[in-house]
Amino acid sequence: MKKICTVLFLVFSIIINSYSAKIDDDLNDVLTGSTYLVEDFKTISGFLASEIGNLIGFTSTAGNNIPANVCAFPGIAIGGNVGVTIAQLNINGFKSLSLDYLPAEELANKLPPNLGIFVINPYIKSGLIGLPLLKGDIGLKYLPLQIDINANDTSLNYKNYIFGLDFRFQILEDSLLNPIGLLAAISLDFISGHFIFTNTQQTTEKVTVNSTDYNLTISGTNKWAIDWNIRSIGLKLIANKSIAFFGPFVGVGINLNNGVLNGNVGTESIITLNEIPPATGSASGKTGLIGTVSKEPDTMDFRLIAGFELGFIPFTKFNLSYEWGGEIYSINGGIKIQIP
Repeated sequence: MKKICTVLFLVFSIIINSYSAKIDDDLNDVLTGSTYLVEDFKTISGFLASEIGNLIGFTSTAGNNIPANVCAFPGIAIGGNVGVTIAQLNINGFKSLSLDYLPAEELANKLPPNLGIFVINPYIKSGLIGLPLLKGDIGLKYLPLQIDINANDTSLNYKNYIFGLDFRFQILEDSLLNPIGLLAAISLDFISGHFIFTNTQQTTEKVTVNSTDYNLTISGTNKWAIDWNIRSIGLKLIANKSIAFFGPFVGVGINLNNGVLNGNVGTESIITLNEIPPATGSASGKTGLIGTVSKEPDTMDFRLIAGFELGFIPFTKFNLSYEWGGEIYSINGGIKIQIP
């Protein structure tokens, strides 16, 4: 990887100052392959935007509308869920990327097999009046989540803003006459934010450019960034059964998504070429390469839902739910206070 980064930075050097015409010529020569690496960065940006964008969309809409009991008018429910979503990274898909310059297979072997992200979903729900045949409620959630982590030469900035509405309707109510309860839900979520990962690098090593040996020093920052603005309409059907204070539920759901995902992968660094003594010439160059791609999220995702409620404290219920969507899944746990 070190050699790859060395070549990467050489290709994108821009002359700042120099003391040797030979070094100037060498720096200009290595600019020849820049177009190839720009396109490679764009390809990688598009891949990351898809992978992380789908993860964000799934985790931000998981846990909506469940557990499965609706507020009756004029009832109210206040609660929240904390969830984590895990997605299998498409390593084989990365290996098959059409890269002109960077070695896709070598880079793919350094990627993690899974990506994970967490979210908090606070909500408030109120019963609806004026529904002659159905009991229903309306819910609102709002989350301004922002996390900054700085450790040594690495930083992470994660922001995810969620605003959502949902309508739930009790088709069948769990009772002596009905063996199960059945609930239908419609949700609308607006999701925006970004994920920015940077790491600094400073290395020095011997390189050869146009048959001349140099000491090359690289000092700079690598950046991986994704930002998103997604709208998602969710449809769910949940069946539940109350057994004393234990209430299991199962269901299915589908989300229809649109919006934009922007991926940015690049590097900003200063490189310095120093001639090997006894020669004393040197030159510095500044990199400034970002590969940017915009694309839409997956238009549809399907999920299976399962979980349970525990209601051994008056007006209070704890819940745990699991949503599975193939190579991605989400686990949510929470607490709710509901009257009635």
